[in-house]
Amino acid sequence: MRGRLASAAGDAAIVVAAATILGIGGNLLRDEPLALLPHEPPPVLVPCPEGGAAEALEPAEVRPATDLLVDARPREAHAAWHPEGALSVPYDFLDPVSEEAVREILDAAASGGRARVVVYGDGDRPDTGMALARELAGRGVRHVYAVTGGAPALRAALEGSP
Repeated sequence: MRGRLASAAGDAAIVVAAATILGIGGNLLRDEPLALLPHEPPPVLVPCPEGGAAEALEPAEVRPATDLLVDARPREAHAAWHPEGALSVPYDFLDPVSEEAVREILDAAASGGRARVVVYGDGDRPDTGMALARELAGRGVRHVYAVTGGAPALRAALEGSP
């Protein structure tokens, strides 16, 4: 039994060595051979910032008088409707939030004595509000919450609609 196993392992090693030699030899015959080792690290095509912990918040629990509201929707949607005083910080899943936007949120929260940073988005899946809230939490913003259901649910709660 051991003899067969050793023979099979030897045969497999011969096949691997032969395939390696053929592959390298074939590569050398190409007009532009492929590099065996990369010359530089591969590019990051989709920057994904580290997210932190952001809690979901029901729309009825939002307190506009004490919460800093942040709108993660596109500027056009923010212009169409937003609660008074809400900051517009459009979230793009492929582009991290700028340092200036994070600083603006931190400054607004500190200067207004706001207890929480409450982010709302479009309410889709995935929700831009939850994504922005997680990114902000990962970048050091504390007490960050995301409105469940996004702007449509928040609007219904604030305007008293069912």
